[in-house]
Amino acid sequence: MSSKSKAFIGIIYRLYNSGATDKIVVAIDNKGSRLAMLAKGARKSSSKKSSYLEIGNYVKGSIIDGYAIPILNEVTVINEFSLWKKNVNGAIAIQFVCEIIDKFCIEDHEDLKLFNVFHDVLKRFDDNRLKMLLSIFCLKILDISGHTPESAQLDFANDSNENSRIIKTQKFILNSPVELSIKVNLQPSEQEKMLQLHMHLIEEILEYPLKSRKILFNIMKIK
Repeated sequence: MSSKSKAFIGIIYRLYNSGATDKIVVAIDNKGSRLAMLAKGARKSSSKKSSYLEIGNYVKGSIIDGYAIPILNEVTVINEFSLWKKNVNGAIAIQFVCEIIDKFCIEDHEDLKLFNVFHDVLKRFDDNRLKMLLSIFCLKILDISGHTPESAQLDFANDSNENSRIIKTQKFILNSPVELSIKVNLQPSEQEKMLQLHMHLIEEILEYPLKSRKILFNIMKIK
């Protein structure tokens, strides 16, 4: 069996144990494709790799190809997006974002828009605007995956000013980068309503609830 070393850059969005001492690391590379790697010995306390292997970490390194699962050879952190990990809200929210990426990232299928949205959202953490940021993320994922919501899907009970603002905001988000979308001035109740809607549409597509959603909504006091 021939093997060769190959460089990669990507963001880790899933980790799980493999055997007594190893971990499987799953990342979206900077072309938007799913990359699963075997980090040998990463569960050992003496492992240098273990400190680099956290969900949400933007990393670069190399893999040894030619195996059923490529072996992670070297890894260093470009950005650990530490603001997400400093409080409970951010820590649960990054799990939520990573879980959604896990559902929409596909092996051997490049989707640069998916990577860019993930990366842009991770760069914009703001605890005071977290509901807005997560709502933006969900809407852009819906759009990238070909499930852009129509106004009719909003299922609002009446044509109130609040609903009109949400619809206008959705249109702006779909045509604007994350850095501009996050500046839109919606009331907290409007941000919450929009997040609930987008999350509901994602779960309809997946046909099951996301594991992290209930915990996230509980800590953010969203009904």
